[in-house]
Amino acid sequence: MSAVVIGQTLYEPRSGGAYFREHTVVGIGRKWIMLDGKARCSIDGLMLDCGGYGPRQLYTDIEAYRAEGMLSAAWRDLSRDLQYSNRPTSMTVETINEIRAQLGLRVLAKTDPS
Repeated sequence: MSAVVIGQTLYEPRSGGAYFREHTVVGIGRKWIMLDGKARCSIDGLMLDCGGYGPRQLYTDIEAYRAEGMLSAAWRDLSRDLQYSNRPTSMTVETINEIRAQLGLRVLAKTDPS
């Protein structure tokens, strides 16, 4: 995450990203970034403090929001496609273990087919 500076604009997606509410940084503390209109967000995750309504994510630019949305959609589609597809005939245990390792999943013990 890039450093936030006073005067910078942070963006809050509304209506699923159809439009964005802009927040200007007016102060930076140890734990909170103070925004215009008495709002605040966390330094460590840019989560807008919404009182009792749950936090909302803020973004440093609109393209960062769109890129995260595209990544989430691609991952969701891959997960769904894997669930409903058959294993390719060329797939081996080693190949599956390589993919699992890249995803940070537990690598399966190699089994001898004999």
